[in-house]
Amino acid sequence: MIRSDRPFVSIVIPLYNKEKAIVSTLRSILDSTFQDFEIVIVDDGSTDGSVSAARSVSDPRIRLISRRNGGPSAARNTGAKAAKGEWILFFDADDILYPDGLAILVSGTRHKDVTIVNAMMDSVDENGTPVERKNSIRQGLIPPGSNLRMLFFHRIVPRSNNTLIRSDYMLKNLFDESLIRFEDSEVSLRWAKTGVFYGINKPVAALRLGWREACFSDDAKFTKDWGASLPFEKGDFWNNCFLARILSSTIKAYPLRLSYLENKYSDYLYYRPISDLFWKVGRLLYRV
Repeated sequence: MIRSDRPFVSIVIPLYNKEKAIVSTLRSILDSTFQDFEIVIVDDGSTDGSVSAARSVSDPRIRLISRRNGGPSAARNTGAKAAKGEWILFFDADDILYPDGLAILVSGTRHKDVTIVNAMMDSVDENGTPVERKNSIRQGLIPPGSNLRMLFFHRIVPRSNNTLIRSDYMLKNLFDESLIRFEDSEVSLRWAKTGVFYGINKPVAALRLGWREACFSDDAKFTKDWGASLPFEKGDFWNNCFLARILSSTIKAYPLRLSYLENKYSDYLYYRPISDLFWKVGRLLYRV
């Protein structure tokens, strides 16, 4: 049943120069078997025909908000603040929601005290051909105190497209708008520390790799990369193992910053080989 006063889910879509993809993305959402939702599109200063393309899809549940370009985190936060739903699903403007995807996610909200529902997501190429499916999401309520370990092993993978977040919890745990890379990992770590997770080992959406933009690796943008300010904490083993993997990726992206990074995180570099070993074990155990 669709309620007119308040939708159950607000689907927030940050939109920036995705003219060729946004229509098919919107149609995939509108074809969902679960229909109690609104769509909040936040145009982040697009310079192509993205806004016109989005407006070509007519449905009273679609709202479009325009703002100056501020990056995906700022756009997501703008959408979250404008959302009317009890739950929020962030969805990228170039991906595809499976017909039963929203219904699968909503099924996890029935469990008491859950603040985050996390499911699987496929990767497909530009033709829609499956490339990868990560069979790792832990089914059911995640035991208290194990979130960081589950995050490290990809037994929970809270990202756009595969995660429902209770709106009141989201508004207290927004994206860090100062970051332009690994911002999703940064907020995932915060969610893992305070959220109550329910995992569903079924795919709900397809991430279209052919539409992906290149990761920021410009050395001039280094200060806006989460890798430049990782919050290592002594005594928190899984926290630091997770951060060590982010550090390794950061070093690969910014080779000119190697000496700086090794000096900055000198007290925690031993976590890198430890995290690599545990990750290899995890791939065997959980098929990550």
